Amino acid sequence: MDATTERRLDLGYLRSQIIGVDAKIRTPFGERLMLYADYTASGRSLHFVEDYLVHLQQLYANSHTEDDTSGRVTTELLHQAEDRIKPGWCRVGFHFVFDEAEVEYLLSCVEFVAEHGHSFLSRYHFDAKSGGWQHREWQQQAAAYSLIDALQTEVSRPRALSAGKRQEAYQAYLDEAEELAHQARHGA
Repeated sequence: MDATTERRLDLGYLRSQIIGVDAKIRTPFGERLMLYADYTASGRSLHFVEDYLVHLQQLYANSHTEDDTSGRVTTELLHQAEDRIKPGWCRVGFHFVFDEAEVEYLLSCVEFVAEHGHSFLSRYHFDAKSGGWQHREWQQQAAAYSLIDALQTEVSRPRALSAGKRQEAYQAYLDEAEELAHQARHGA
């Protein structure tokens, strides 16, 4: 990793590059700093990204033509971008009935993926068009359901596990994930 890449991965540097960082907005309570928190769909523009895009637009053309230099350049940039897509976001919702055990488990899972997710990339296929990930060795089978099946099924309703039992199960899942990450890092 070169010095430029390291600088761009520095959170302080990235924050300084946000267009409109520390912008103030008028509220019923006076002027306040805006805290933008919806990075899932759009995010905020970054100065160095916008500068790069302005540079690229010098030769920009439609990517569906290769009749001229600008079309070939844009088509090549499109193919390079498709090869480099690295999804890096997730949306996590906390339902109002979640208790502390569930919230802590979800937060631990997000932290685990942030720290170790890269170790598992070789085990998955990423579809750049759909944004979906599929494990290379496992495929979920869709169950066949019908209204008639639902009406004819007699199901006993299991009792909810206690918070303590769930915490034990969640910890076991996290321990297993840590072991898998260790194996992935060490080629096991």
